Amino acid sequence: MAWTSIVNGQTGQVVSDKLDAEFAQLESDILSLDNDKADKPVLVLQSSDTTNQTPTTLDTAMQIKFGSTQTNSYVFLDTDGTITFLQAGHYHVEVRVQIGRVGTNGTSIVLTRCLKNNAQYGGGSAFKLGNSDVLVPCLSILHLDIAQDDTLKFQLMRDGNGYNSGGLYITIPNNGWNTIPSANITITKIA
Repeated sequence: MAWTSIVNGQTGQVVSDKLDAEFAQLESDILSLDNDKADKPVLVLQSSDTTNQTPTTLDTAMQIKFGSTQTNSYVFLDTDGTITFLQAGHYHVEVRVQIGRVGTNGTSIVLTRCLKNNAQYGGGSAFKLGNSDVLVPCLSILHLDIAQDDTLKFQLMRDGNGYNSGGLYITIPNNGWNTIPSANITITKIA
């Protein structure tokens, strides 16, 4: 919209009929966008796990869980944390975890990674935890082109270069708030 179509270029006065026409067109454009669901992001899945998730040994990957089984026309979330995509498209995936350790000495190294179709996707993350009582929130954001039946998994591992301690932990607030989950996933279909 050009401002000269609303304001008279010589006098600076608002030209009401042109302003009305511009607002009518803007309203029409907004309404057509609102009715065009194909161009809008769709929240596909939001799920979390409210249990501590801790590996039992060093150098053995553990799959991160995101709560109970869920399914819809876009994805299937299995109780083991595997996400199977039922529709191809471009997806925005956010994974939030609370990485920490409690009650031991030494430095722990906790690793996380994503698997797309059982192959590592991206670089992963490493957390060096020198404190015996520490909790670190971590957010991973992925933008993925997905084919039908592609899978995503997220893994956690205690690295053998560190102490055998650490994992994903919940927080239970004393103020009546909901439990902060150990792992949370949100998936949005962009296109």
